[in-house]
Amino acid sequence: MQTESQRLALERVAVRDLARLSRFRAVSALPVAATRMVLAAAGRSIASEEAPAAAGRFARTLDAHGSRVDWYVSAHTHRALESALEGCPTRYINTGTWCSDVRGRGPDQSDRLVFPYAVIDVAPDGVTGGGLRYFRPDGG
Repeated sequence: MQTESQRLALERVAVRDLARLSRFRAVSALPVAATRMVLAAAGRSIASEEAPAAAGRFARTLDAHGSRVDWYVSAHTHRALESALEGCPTRYINTGTWCSDVRGRGPDQSDRLVFPYAVIDVAPDGVTGGGLRYFRPDGG
């Protein structure tokens, strides 16, 4: 933990608090994936259109330790999404996946040639901007 603390320039107690928030345990993801596949085949979904509560917990923990972040960027097998996180000013972006089974409600849902990506701009004064964007290979 000391090595991570130094690498991240965070106090050890901050790294410890972040590690305690991790939801990754020795539980298999197979039941969740199987449930999603069955629901998708039935035309239903369990995927949320909101930022995960865990992202807010991480952002608020960093803020509590004096390391506020403006953006929380994630990319995994979730729906492409941009939203505010509960209880903090941090914006959440998830670029989603290119798997058509879990695409979001954006333009990538109906057009398989559109792919989500994140843009974060930092101005010379440190102010950040950006968001979720969509790329189409033909420029359309």
